[in-house]
Amino acid sequence: MFAACSSPASAPSDMGADFAIAPLTLLQACTDSIADVYTLPAGLPPYDATHRGDVVRCALDQRMGSDKLNAQATALGYTGPALPSGATIYRITYRTERIAVNGAPAPEGLSSALLLVPSVPHKTGALAVYSHPSIGVADGCALTRVSLSAASDGSDVVRAPILAMAGYGWTVIAPDQAGFGFNAPPGWSVAEDEAHSLLDATRAAKGLLPAAMLPDPVVMVGHSQGGHGVLSAHSFAATYGMSGHLVGVAGMAPLWISALAWGAGLSPLAQFNTTDNAYFIEYILDYFYSHGELYDGPGGGVAMLIAAKRAQAKTLVTTTCLDDFAMQLPSLGHTPADFFDPAFVSSLGQCGVGLTDCSDSPASIWLPRFLADRPVLAPNGAPVVLWYGGMDTTIAPGYAQCELDKLTRDRVGPPVATYPLTVCGDPGSIHTEIARRNITWVNQWIGARATGDSEPAACAPPDQPDGGTACSTPPANQ
Repeated sequence: MFAACSSPASAPSDMGADFAIAPLTLLQACTDSIADVYTLPAGLPPYDATHRGDVVRCALDQRMGSDKLNAQATALGYTGPALPSGATIYRITYRTERIAVNGAPAPEGLSSALLLVPSVPHKTGALAVYSHPSIGVADGCALTRVSLSAASDGSDVVRAPILAMAGYGWTVIAPDQAGFGFNAPPGWSVAEDEAHSLLDATRAAKGLLPAAMLPDPVVMVGHSQGGHGVLSAHSFAATYGMSGHLVGVAGMAPLWISALAWGAGLSPLAQFNTTDNAYFIEYILDYFYSHGELYDGPGGGVAMLIAAKRAQAKTLVTTTCLDDFAMQLPSLGHTPADFFDPAFVSSLGQCGVGLTDCSDSPASIWLPRFLADRPVLAPNGAPVVLWYGGMDTTIAPGYAQCELDKLTRDRVGPPVATYPLTVCGDPGSIHTEIARRNITWVNQWIGARATGDSEPAACAPPDQPDGGTACSTPPANQ
């Protein structure tokens, strides 16, 4: 569910260039500084759907030859074969669309992203959109603020797969997603909001790269919460639209559990506390803060908290990243009941644990939001592959089975789903290693879908203990 990252520092404005790679000619000027990428642009045309994906900031980050890329990917934990390509790396900002609420027009958002253009494309190429795992939702947590050539740190789990895909020869765009870096509400596990940002990333790539450099096939790869994002994008691709042709979606230990879990975690029956279950409670706060701000407006993200705890909780959410947040969480209290409003704990806890009483407010307000965050995948959409780790204690086997049960139920329809679904297991992988350990297989899987390569070797299914694995409940698997 998370990458074990500490708070990333802003990267230097110039990480240098590898002059073995020739400069590229883009469709628009790329002359901003790195700092400009995170500065809100002024004077943009009024937003409407025609501006989805418009690139409004572009900075050259660095040019990384294949030798340097291989050395850095290996230092960050990549274990596959030598990668043939280097890459030119940009940091960009593009316009995107947040969720529409109560019939109002959908508001504009901004997403920053890394864009990696390979020096040696693999055959005819593909555009790979990479969606990162949980890193926190504060502005400073944004993935793009960590240079891909920086020394090893907690962000390795994110940076290694990105470099491995570009080094294989895919054009890669890795968004921070809307809300990061621009003092705007985040969209943590808000399915439609995540989908918009990822789908508009394909439009941003089209706006920058000449046709000869931008292949039509698109694949989306996401780890943990990023897996939630790419599965959401699969669901919304046909209705929201994108640039290019989606040919595959790969979820690496995706966070596709029922969102009722965030209500169930409040219940005293869960017996969660901020010392032993800090990360899970952090995600509860991220979830309710994101949804409250987006659905209910400014202040809505802390309205469900005890009044005396709201300012402190908002500071934690908006100024600290994953590990720092978890370490400071006990300062709010020992259990969720110490900082969430008692009526909220009672109503959402009962609803989440048993789905037996969700008719009273506030559960009646939040239940539709919970259900909307695990949408049905597009029945006739692109092929999907899911990877699970046998030693994963975050998306543990019981939770993985809940995800597969939900997908199986959805596939029955109506309409009956026809997209191919492959489920793979890595018995030796923990949660933070699943993407790094299996990105070589994923690269080959992309090649089979995008460039006519042979299929990768058949993956093993997830391990099943004697008697099989049952879905872990509560919450109800809705």
